[in-house]
Amino acid sequence: VDGTFIYWAPGLNGTGHDFGLRVGSNEQPFVVGQKRPGLFWAPSQWHYEDTGGEMGLKYETKREYTWAYWIHELLHEQGLNLHAPGNGWSTGLGQNQYPSPGDGMAFSAAIPAWESFIMGWLDDSQIHCITPSDLDTEQTAVLTPLEISGGERKALVVPLDSTDEILVVESRRPTGYTENWGSDDKGLLVYRANPSISYQDDHSQGDCGNDPQFGKWSYYLFPDNETANPDTWCRNYKKAIVNEGESVSYGGVEITLSQSLSGADVVTVKTSSVTTVRELDSSRTLLSSSAVMQSNSNINRRINKGNSHCQCCGCSPID
Repeated sequence: VDGTFIYWAPGLNGTGHDFGLRVGSNEQPFVVGQKRPGLFWAPSQWHYEDTGGEMGLKYETKREYTWAYWIHELLHEQGLNLHAPGNGWSTGLGQNQYPSPGDGMAFSAAIPAWESFIMGWLDDSQIHCITPSDLDTEQTAVLTPLEISGGERKALVVPLDSTDEILVVESRRPTGYTENWGSDDKGLLVYRANPSISYQDDHSQGDCGNDPQFGKWSYYLFPDNETANPDTWCRNYKKAIVNEGESVSYGGVEITLSQSLSGADVVTVKTSSVTTVRELDSSRTLLSSSAVMQSNSNINRRINKGNSHCQCCGCSPID
């Protein structure tokens, strides 16, 4: 494509949206082997109107961040699930394409470390992998934040025994393409993920963004000393940040931010005997790949129109 001109087409009507055509996406039904439908998508007048009342998103902000919305959709075209971990939170372009009024206009254009890795945007050498057998002794890694260019290690990955899950650790800083985070919002984000999941419908009625009742490829884990439940927490991203001295325990693994520097985080990993309540509650565990994997030919995309804080591509946290 030599150039793209975007016009949200006010006044043109269509089924379900004011106007819509679409590049062949994994979000739209199509038959494998046949030509994918559409060329462009401009869904609904939402893009050129103020929404959500006094604290809502202004159309000027949507206009300014059209690039973010567009990149999000193109990433879907390339096969990424997005919308996790923490759908609607101001932690990345996959979760929220616009600054969030409920988070003081916080915004991040980051792509989660794991999805960056599977796209080839992080080298194999930048992923520090620790196997369960390595945890006979305490392991240490130094991570460069996603917002800072370069770095020998950009993520830490721990595969868990007897499960499809992995733990992913990434370092974050309120700088660069992460905007309007507080100055103290720095440290680690830790999430559990199932890399065997291909594509699934993740716009579900009643989803708060991180609840394992709703199938996604990943979910944030909170620090052990955090009292908020990550499964039901509907507000800002701050609860998920692991600060210096804090630990996250899950699946027999304890991850600690032992030292936070200006441009790097020192992370230690060891075995843990801590079993969290959410690990014991089998009804709220990550869905197995067999339960959530869907071929592109049978996806039925459900866009939530009944929940005022949900838009076509994510849900903004409730104040």
